[in-house]
Amino acid sequence: MVLVVISGKETMRRVGIVCLVLAAALARAAPALACSCVGPMPTRSVVPRDGATDFPIDGLVRVFVMDFPAPQRGAIGAEYRLRDASGAVVALDVAVVETRIDLRPHAPPASSATYTLEQVFAYDTAGTRLTDLQRIGATSSLRGIWSPVTTFTTPASPGATRALVPTLTNARLLFRYGGGDCGPSTSARRA
Repeated sequence: MVLVVISGKETMRRVGIVCLVLAAALARAAPALACSCVGPMPTRSVVPRDGATDFPIDGLVRVFVMDFPAPQRGAIGAEYRLRDASGAVVALDVAVVETRIDLRPHAPPASSATYTLEQVFAYDTAGTRLTDLQRIGATSSLRGIWSPVTTFTTPASPGATRALVPTLTNARLLFRYGGGDCGPSTSARRA
């Protein structure tokens, strides 16, 4: 243990400056992602989760979209398709309710069947997969490739369905006019 005794106002000021310089030199630079000036990242969440069993035959497949511009939410439903176990595409009705997209099969799913929900992902001309934020702002031509996002099974009979208990797995708070760290908003996220 080292004990340093400092006396005098000027000496304390110099030591303080040296400590600040040392702290700045030793600090590791990190990206400023915590700054509220960084725009929100569009995200999607699908229900049922991948691997779900006993998904109700009359249930809706739902896609929750966050931070997507309102005009684009309607087009997102067309980016999904449902396939049965044989690989045949199941026709879907799409309904957009605020930040939720409901996908309802035209005909009720079969009992004890496995279904796969696929989403079309965007790739640029170099073959790099784009995030939703990059895709929204893209000005060049894009290529879409269908990929599975969730697979689920239905129960043996309609009477065998169980009540689904909602579970919160991701929460986000956003205060649009809260006087943030570098702009007019502050957000907190737990993922």
